[in-house]
Amino acid sequence: MLLIYTIETDFYVGDDDSPVSLITVGISPHVWVQVNTTASAILTDVRSGYVYGAIEANADRKQQANHWTSKDAIDQSRRRTEREAFVALLEEFKGLWPKVVEERRKALARR
Repeated sequence: MLLIYTIETDFYVGDDDSPVSLITVGISPHVWVQVNTTASAILTDVRSGYVYGAIEANADRKQQANHWTSKDAIDQSRRRTEREAFVALLEEFKGLWPKVVEERRKALARR
């Protein structure tokens, strides 16, 4: 068996372009960063290609920033959501594995 997983992260940076931003020269937190991460996996048989199960987990985060820190905010949010999604994926796997083991036991007992 092989567990194949992927992590996909999307992010959006929005700017409210408020007058406060102009007065404070971009120092006030007026930029917001929204990050969404999806971690997905399949458990497959490497010889036959049979898929025993598929799991998926998501994590979202929204964070304020300013023009000077927006790149750092994006990276921090990305790392947090990717970690959260991966941990949630492992929790999903904890539920999948006993089902796969039981299914295989029943299949072997029928032989």
